[in-house]
Amino acid sequence: MKNIITTILIMLSVSLFSQTKLDTLVFNKVNDYRVSMSLNPLKWETTCFKASKHHTSYLYRKNLAVWPNSFCGHSEDTLKDYSDRYKFYSNNKRFLHLGEVAQSISKNYKVIDIDYLDKMASSIVDAWKSSPKHNELILKTDFLFGGVNCQYFTKSCGINTYLNYRIVATMLLVK
Repeated sequence: MKNIITTILIMLSVSLFSQTKLDTLVFNKVNDYRVSMSLNPLKWETTCFKASKHHTSYLYRKNLAVWPNSFCGHSEDTLKDYSDRYKFYSNNKRFLHLGEVAQSISKNYKVIDIDYLDKMASSIVDAWKSSPKHNELILKTDFLFGGVNCQYFTKSCGINTYLNYRIVATMLLVK
């Protein structure tokens, strides 16, 4: 019985903190961009992912509440900023330098488009690149590790073969 409970708890914890295909695509596109700018790629760090997922979940809930408006920001009600989130998920591990990029995007995609995840990932990274402060953060040579989480929901946009995707994404970077 003890083994069954342990197995269930492990499966639940892995599923609660598991990376999605969209997370991987965004992380890889950020690294491709860094490499194209002659920088080293970031290494995946689970604590960054957990802190990013915490904030992305907050943004997701807020965007559901304010639809059709868009909501994005770096602070929240419980863990006020990204350093609080990182400390919480790392059990107060010390860090030298942190940065966070967050984005909320509303885009229409064809319902039958099989490349929609790749297009979403490109939209997220392109939005970060087009924002001077976000671009500066993802290109900082100080950062060695990162983690990203993306979540989205769909609503009808009134066009028969399209859906509106509200995509929220957060990436935490650490030295």
